[in-house]
Amino acid sequence: MADKTTSKPKAPAAKISKPGMSRTVRILYAIGVLVLIIVALLVVPSIIGFSPSFCGLCHTPSHGSWENSTHKNIACSECHIPAGFTAALKTRLGFVDKISVTIGLTTGNNDVMGFEGKPKDDSCNVCHKQKRNITPSGDLIIPHASHTKLRKIACADCHNNMVHTKASMAGNKPSMAGCYKCHDGETAPNQCSNCHTEKALPPDHKAETWLLSHDEIHASDPAYCDGCHGWIPDYCDSCHATKPRSHDKLWPAAHQSFITTDRKEGCAKCHGSERCRSCHVKKPKAIRPKL
Repeated sequence: MADKTTSKPKAPAAKISKPGMSRTVRILYAIGVLVLIIVALLVVPSIIGFSPSFCGLCHTPSHGSWENSTHKNIACSECHIPAGFTAALKTRLGFVDKISVTIGLTTGNNDVMGFEGKPKDDSCNVCHKQKRNITPSGDLIIPHASHTKLRKIACADCHNNMVHTKASMAGNKPSMAGCYKCHDGETAPNQCSNCHTEKALPPDHKAETWLLSHDEIHASDPAYCDGCHGWIPDYCDSCHATKPRSHDKLWPAAHQSFITTDRKEGCAKCHGSERCRSCHVKKPKAIRPKL
């Protein structure tokens, strides 16, 4: 009788792993590649897009005036990109599109996301302090904190010609026309002594005959007048192009009394000696006889 032995179950054959990466490794590899792409997209704009030479490809006149300004050692990004991680990230993403437009891959406009055309005060305050009451030249009195903190006036509202205009090569001072937007005598005082330490109303301007004699002084020495008034183009027109308050509807009947007095010379200052003839020497209109 043949021995019957108990047969043992066979052990499962061990799986033979195929050469290559496991699923986990492949996922990690894909994530790493994605991270590198994102980092590259953020780093490349920092190297290329943030350089002044790249900005100058489109903003040629602005780049040229920047090179001759007091800010020529300050990169565009230091003024035109607000501080903080969010703004930096937003701008880098915006430059990805800008670079693709520049090299012709896509089409778009000249705006870059996150880029501020007018610099924020925080960017200015990195180098400039607001506790300034007078300019280095010693003439202008400008309490900066009163303007920026109390009046909430942005630095760039006054210093709009600091870098990117021809005026940036001539002292970088705010234009007097810009000051007069507020210092008009109503919104803010407009006396010369409020803003200038060395400029007050000259004594000859206080003379009673000044209105009659000032044109002779201007004719003999225009630079004397230009020293204060030269910032206004055709500044004489600011007075001479406006009729005096006396020249109202009743003036035609009343002006003769002025002419017969010593004011006659004053009239000639504006109207000339022959102006009377334009009205008083006219041929009468022919009147048709009634039939």
